[in-house]
Amino acid sequence: MRQRKQRLVPVYGAGIVLFLICLASIRYDSRRLEPSMIHGSVVALTEPVHNMMTEWGGTVRDVASSVADAQGIIKKNDTLSRRVSELETERAKLTNIKNENGQLRNLLGISEDRKDLRLRMAKVARKSASSFSRVVGIELEASEGLEVGMSVIASGGLVGQIRAIVNDKPEVLLVTDARSAVDVVLEKSRTRGIAVGSGDQRTYRAELKYVDRAESAQDGERVLTTGDDGRFQAGLLLGTVRLDPRAPRRQISVIPAVHFEALDLVYVVLGETGLEPDGKRYKAKKK
Repeated sequence: MRQRKQRLVPVYGAGIVLFLICLASIRYDSRRLEPSMIHGSVVALTEPVHNMMTEWGGTVRDVASSVADAQGIIKKNDTLSRRVSELETERAKLTNIKNENGQLRNLLGISEDRKDLRLRMAKVARKSASSFSRVVGIELEASEGLEVGMSVIASGGLVGQIRAIVNDKPEVLLVTDARSAVDVVLEKSRTRGIAVGSGDQRTYRAELKYVDRAESAQDGERVLTTGDDGRFQAGLLLGTVRLDPRAPRRQISVIPAVHFEALDLVYVVLGETGLEPDGKRYKAKKK
């Protein structure tokens, strides 16, 4: 230990001497206009250290500035993300309003075209959770006068029939439900039959059963209600004919005119007004 201290004595001594020389140089230079050679040597020796410290200081400032900028960018991104989310929500609301307005215009068109019917608007509130059951629940501002068996229509055509009313909330059996059967006629060929819901869980459609003159049916023909079954008014559009050329027997499917996936607003048919559909005159009484 003592030997180690003895070895460090020259180092300490040299440091002290260098320190004293620096002090003497500074004092001497303060009395001269130009710095001495010793001062220049000291500056030359310490300049690399000074430059390195200056660079480190600049780097630290740059890093601090970058961190501050990154934090600012993160805050701006959060603000923009919230704004984008708000705009997407507003766009979804506007889209729903636009769709509802379109359905309202179409429903108003029905009320103008079918002035022979007493109609009351309703909103689809719920759909059956079962994939095998085609039933929807509707809500009305006023439920008085509603009865089981009343027809329900939409902008495309026939929706179905009220099958039950529970706590003033009607349930509508769709024409594509396997329990539904509608007396129909094909518009061009005048072929008649019964449109029975397929009950298909993958798609909305019906099958034409008990058909007379099935060979006369044409692909794409409109399928209309006859009104002869006493359950649906005459002339309501159910859908269009779809023929399957691959079927061994002539199979006639009916593609509904109503887009049930997007069904939102409907009309309940409360009864008839006694007028012709155009509303210009009363229907002639049947003898």
